[in-house]
Amino acid sequence: KVRIRYRSGAATESAGREISPQSLVFAEQMWYVVSVNEDGNERYFRLDRIEDIEELTEHFVPDATAASRVRETGRAFRSDTSERMTVRYSPRVARWVAEREGKKLAPDGSLTMEHVVADGAWAIRHVLQYGPDAEIREPDYLRQAMRERLGAG
Repeated sequence: KVRIRYRSGAATESAGREISPQSLVFAEQMWYVVSVNEDGNERYFRLDRIEDIEELTEHFVPDATAASRVRETGRAFRSDTSERMTVRYSPRVARWVAEREGKKLAPDGSLTMEHVVADGAWAIRHVLQYGPDAEIREPDYLRQAMRERLGAG
């Protein structure tokens, strides 16, 4: 096992975590460490967010299948939620998003697609990274959260 200092996407400070690293996988243009918790749940840690690592004396039994789903789907994100948000990407960024997501562009060059939303804060950050070139179309509560984040009440 190892102890890592890890800063999650929404965090301002890094936190210590003990993990059982199973594999490294490349998904969604990022490298991830696949770990399995004591309860058997998989966790994914972006490699670029690991600030420090320390080898521990405790060992674990590797799970040979831990990274197989990520390798099959090319995605490190997993959620049991059925909640979705619809985002429209302008023609300026749509080609890049469509290529990454395996989607087809609309005739005007834009892209409208659904994303799974397990975390509203992630949804807002995801759209904000594209600036004015992405807009949440649904659900209304996320549209309102975005207006509040931008100070437009």
